Amino acid sequence: MMGAGLYIEECLQEIVGRFLSAVTAELQFQEPSLRLAAPILLRDLARSLRSAAPPPEPWQRGVTLVLSQPAGGVRGLVREFGLLRTALWDTLAARGHAVPSPERRAVDRFLDEAAAAAADRWAGYSRLLVPTALRDRPTATPAPPSPIRPPPLPPKKLAR
Repeated sequence: MMGAGLYIEECLQEIVGRFLSAVTAELQFQEPSLRLAAPILLRDLARSLRSAAPPPEPWQRGVTLVLSQPAGGVRGLVREFGLLRTALWDTLAARGHAVPSPERRAVDRFLDEAAAAAADRWAGYSRLLVPTALRDRPTATPAPPSPIRPPPLPPKKLAR
């Protein structure tokens, strides 16, 4: 699997450039969530493809650089990962680098795992942000309990 790793490292800047252009053109995000993470993810991907024993979660370092609040929420984040994948394969195809199926599957699996980890991370942030936002909102003071009177009981019938 060394070939794809070398190709990715060789074309890294072009892949990132295509990715950023695609995010701006297709999603209209001014600041992509993967702006900082994409080069690191691609570098770690290339290293894991070239190493004999890749680390168990090679995408973890790059995922920590994903912006905590993606422009389009989790849907936008997933779309950005899709555009990163497209930019990678389009760049390698334009350069004439043929990547065998096992390596393609390994690259796709890497990007899928990175997208899942980033979505989990973003979901964790959103769970933390919502209670804080609710806590910071002014709350109305509860109304004092109203004196509730039970309805009157029916009159007792006298036995004759």
